[in-house]
Amino acid sequence: MLLVVSLALTNPVWAQTRADSASGTTTTLKVDVRLVPVRAVVRDAHGNAVGNLTKEDFQIFDNGKPQVISQFSAERYDSGRAEAAGGANPEKVERNRHAGRYTVYVFDDLHLNHIDLVAAREAADKHLARLSADTDRAAIFTTSGQRGIDFTADHAKLRDVLVHLEPRGRVRATDCPAMTYFMADLIVDKGDEDALNTATTDALQCAYDGNKKFLKAARQMAQTAAREETGIGRIETQSSLRILKDLVQGLAKAPGERTIVVVSPGFFIAEDPAQVDVIDSAVRENITINALDPRGLVPATDITQRSTPSADKFLYKSLSDTQESAVLAELADATGGVFFHNNNDVDEGFRRTSVTAEYSYVLAFSPQDVKFDGRLHKLKVSLTNQSHLTVQARKGYYAPKPGRANSK
Repeated sequence: MLLVVSLALTNPVWAQTRADSASGTTTTLKVDVRLVPVRAVVRDAHGNAVGNLTKEDFQIFDNGKPQVISQFSAERYDSGRAEAAGGANPEKVERNRHAGRYTVYVFDDLHLNHIDLVAAREAADKHLARLSADTDRAAIFTTSGQRGIDFTADHAKLRDVLVHLEPRGRVRATDCPAMTYFMADLIVDKGDEDALNTATTDALQCAYDGNKKFLKAARQMAQTAAREETGIGRIETQSSLRILKDLVQGLAKAPGERTIVVVSPGFFIAEDPAQVDVIDSAVRENITINALDPRGLVPATDITQRSTPSADKFLYKSLSDTQESAVLAELADATGGVFFHNNNDVDEGFRRTSVTAEYSYVLAFSPQDVKFDGRLHKLKVSLTNQSHLTVQARKGYYAPKPGRANSK
């Protein structure tokens, strides 16, 4: 059963935020079903965020076609206090400056294994113990919806939730054949014969000791495993995305600096527009999504296995890992966040994902000279005359088909 997010609206701070909404307080970015919001963080050679750029310094390309930036704002976080330029209500900015930081930690218990989840919760406990009771509020939720706590400064309550976090994903009865959601999607939904042949070879080896008399049975075994993995993988991914979307909507009611930290090894999304819904909502509401992969440096092969995987099997495992990590990278890049991965220092990971870039920019454009075909469109944000700077921004969006309502 999915978690119903309740973000303590009885708190006076939240109540004031709701009153702002009722009184018609303006926001920086106008909501339009065909207005694509893009948050960009620009860094110099030392990794420092740059805050002195204007709209004329940016250019956006949609599937390679240049677009007109119709809305623009430059935003600054001063010591964790949000300040917005370009349309924000002055009274609200002043109140937000003293509103503190609200951080939601989302533990992906559907995809984390026990060892990595324990490492993550221990590091999180150390980090939360150092938060300021005067300025910081933290909440903990899980992608399974099994356990959580709304915003609080009480470390004892947060610790009580952390110590009870356990993996909630399903455990396969057998890894014969080895199957990931990515590989299963290739076999079931895309009809990829190469992927099926690789899974069949794996099944033949692990179930029938390589005896080719059982090739047909091994193929059926691979197809069955792929169908099962596709069904379960789709449910777990949709659950994870739904939780994130609910949290973004709930966190939008909070003042001050608002951040979501996704603690996850990553998960595969089969061209699901729901990911972009999360990004659009987060950008519009000025919410940063950071991601932390607690696995550290992931070895190229599993050293616990007795035999070395075939080249094809290793290839699909590598492709799967890349696709799963790409989701976290895109969530972070698109919202001006940080993706901490390939690093064994999980304590440092929680420190880095607690910091918001000092400067960021929100650009928006109405797609011109492109097809509204319901497909993923590639985005590129670049600078006109600043070759020594790098830009972090979202890499795509789904263009809704004509006549189809968008519920953002």
